Amino acid sequence: MVPEIAVPVVTVIELVFDVIAPFFNFYLLFLLRKQIFHVNLRILTANFAIALIILTVTRIILTIYALFSIPFSDGFLTPIGVIHDMCVNTMMSIALPMVVERIAATAMVYRYERTSCPWVPLMAISALWAANAFDCLHAKDIMSNIFADKGSIGDKIHMATSTSILITINAVSVALFLILIVYNTRRFQRKYGVYSLTQRYQMAENIRTSRQLLKVIFINFVVDIFSATIILMNVYWNEVELNKLLSQIFDLTCALAAIVIPTVTILSHPKLSMENEANFASLCKKISCWKASANEEQVGRVPLQTVGSKKLIVSAKEERDVYFNQLSLTWK
Repeated sequence: MVPEIAVPVVTVIELVFDVIAPFFNFYLLFLLRKQIFHVNLRILTANFAIALIILTVTRIILTIYALFSIPFSDGFLTPIGVIHDMCVNTMMSIALPMVVERIAATAMVYRYERTSCPWVPLMAISALWAANAFDCLHAKDIMSNIFADKGSIGDKIHMATSTSILITINAVSVALFLILIVYNTRRFQRKYGVYSLTQRYQMAENIRTSRQLLKVIFINFVVDIFSATIILMNVYWNEVELNKLLSQIFDLTCALAAIVIPTVTILSHPKLSMENEANFASLCKKISCWKASANEEQVGRVPLQTVGSKKLIVSAKEERDVYFNQLSLTWK
C-alpha cells in the first residue's frame, strides 16, 4: 500500500535505510556463490535476501511517490504495492521452509551432505510466493475497505486469522530451532564415539548452522510480532493518526531489518565471516596498491634534479668543461 506520512522525518530516515539495504543483501548473495552452506539452505537464504531487496526497492518507489507526489499511474503503483506486501508476507513466513530444511538435515544426518535436490526448495519457494501473492491480492481490497470504514466483520476476521497464522508459524519455527539445537547437541555429546567422522562433522555443522539461523529467525520474529500488532490495530482500532505513526515505525523497522538480517547472517557464521574478512583484506590491499601507484605516478612527473649537492642533469657545455678539466688533470 502507498504509505501515509504522519511524521516526514521518520519517512526520510526509512528512505535512507531502504536505499542502503539492497547493497547488504547483494553482498550476501555474492558470498553465497561459494559452497558454504548445503545447496538447499543456500537457495532458501538467497530467496530471503532477494525478498528483502525487492521489499526495499518497491518501498523506495512508494515512499518517493508519497514524499514528492510524483505522478505515477495507478496501473504502476498497484502492482508495486502488491509486490511489496508479498515481500512482507514472505519475510513473515520465511522461517517455515528453513526449519523444514533443518529438520531434514537432522533426520538425514548420514547422507544429507551428499544429497543434492535443489528442486525441493525451489518448489517450496514457488508455492510460498504463490500463496503470498494470492493472500496479498485478496487482502489489498479488504484493507482498502477497512481503511475506508467499509470493512465487514468477515473482512476483519480474515485479516486477523491470516495474521495469526503467520505469527504462529514463526513462533513454532523459533521453538523448533531451539529444540533442534538442544537435540543435536545432546546426541553429539552422548554418542560421540558411535558416529563416523563424516557423521560427526555433519552433526557439528547442523548445530552451528541452526544457531546462526536462530539469530536471524529471532530478529525476523520480533519484526513479525510488531507487524502483526500494527495490522490488528489497523483492523480493529479507529485511531487513524496513531495507526499512521505505528505503520511508519513498522516500515522503518522493516528497512532496518533488511540491513541487520544479512549482516547478522554474515557475521554469525564462521565461514561467511572468514570469507567476508578475506574480501575486505583484498579490497584494502587493492586500495593501498592503487594509492602507491598514484603516488609513484605523481612523483615520476617531477624528475630529480640533484643527488646530494651535485646536479644530476648537466648542460652540454658543463659536461664538456668537466671532460677537458679531467683530461688536463691526467696530463699533469
